[in-house]
Amino acid sequence: MYVMPQVFTQQHHPTGHCEAPQGAAAIRIPCPRHPFIPQPEVFPAMKTFHLEILSPERSFYTGECLSLVVPISDGMLGIMAGRAPLTAAIADGEVLFTLPDGTRRVCAVAAGMVDVSSTDARILCESALAPEEIDAETERRALEEARLALAERMAYKDYLLSQLAFARAFNNLRVKRRSETDPVDPQNNAL
Repeated sequence: MYVMPQVFTQQHHPTGHCEAPQGAAAIRIPCPRHPFIPQPEVFPAMKTFHLEILSPERSFYTGECLSLVVPISDGMLGIMAGRAPLTAAIADGEVLFTLPDGTRRVCAVAAGMVDVSSTDARILCESALAPEEIDAETERRALEEARLALAERMAYKDYLLSQLAFARAFNNLRVKRRSETDPVDPQNNAL
């Protein structure tokens, strides 16, 4: 039987070098700003599950993974193999998943849903983009256009569409900026 060692949360430090509480031992879990993504070298007996990330335009990813973190309306939801079945709405945000070799991947997703069983997970979303596919200048222009549209007087439906465009452009820029300033390191649990 595998016994989980004591787990602790670190205190966030702006440089990303977060400190553990005094006297803490066992596994280092990053602070809330740097979400914990389990790695195979930390948990050697981790099981994989099948993951599909699908949008109307394409299949972004299909394959095995160790862990998955998706944005939902009230925070982030972590998923690992053997989880109880679940269906949840996902919000615009950042999806993080760990491949069996320990590589971490990130993508920006627009609203959709995640369907999880004990052996697989499927994300159906309006769009899924890798950080390198996001053009920062185009997203900045879209953000500015949406911001100007929100300031104008318009019908409620148009206002909601402008809000959605603003949120999507903002999310894509956030994912792009985070990937440039804080790249994912497969040898470290901190993002």
